[in-house]
Amino acid sequence: MQRDLYELLSGCRIEKEGSFYPIGRLSTVETMNVLYETDRAWSRLIDRVKQHPRALFRTWYALQAGSMVDDEDLGRAQLRREVLFTHQVVEQFLDRFLQALYAVNDCYFPSRKRTERAIEGFARKPTDCYARLLSLVSLAANEATIDDAVRHLLHLIDVAGIDHVGIGSDFDGDGGVRGLATAADYLNLTRRLLAEGINERMLRKVWGGNFLRVMSRVQYNTLQNIEG
Repeated sequence: MQRDLYELLSGCRIEKEGSFYPIGRLSTVETMNVLYETDRAWSRLIDRVKQHPRALFRTWYALQAGSMVDDEDLGRAQLRREVLFTHQVVEQFLDRFLQALYAVNDCYFPSRKRTERAIEGFARKPTDCYARLLSLVSLAANEATIDDAVRHLLHLIDVAGIDHVGIGSDFDGDGGVRGLATAADYLNLTRRLLAEGINERMLRKVWGGNFLRVMSRVQYNTLQNIEG
């Protein structure tokens, strides 16, 4: 047992095993009170655990941050908004993110049962960290609607500009967006955008004009490079 704990302190076998967090053992050892021992072996181990070795936390953080999100699955979750699949992607992210957050604060990760209190006490964390995590969990539990699509599209236009936004149509029948199930429903989106003040000139850009402009420019530059 002690040998396993020393291996954890050296950064070995710290990856999650099923639903078990090996590094949580160090959190338990850190709070132990030794009532009796003959060789001070446990006392020395506890003292070592309480030192919170930086090398361990750096290794642990790198392990979590390097695989926090599967970009392909994240893209599918954002596109489809199928509740169970989105929940799976969010669950994986939360697990990795929380472990990385504990690591960057040099704190052992006991479990996910007391994370609110721990996050409140952390010095290094994103702004409004816990509230934003709750918002993410709520998002994963709700089906996307055409209202969400309109709101996101208007936000993109506001941030990037009308010349840099386009609507793709490759999610026909697989989008998981209520009100936009098939290409036949696209007219609903156009009507909603018109109601929000997007005029016909802007609509032409969003519904393919921007894509054609960019692709034409790429094709032109490619031909220039070939000829040059």
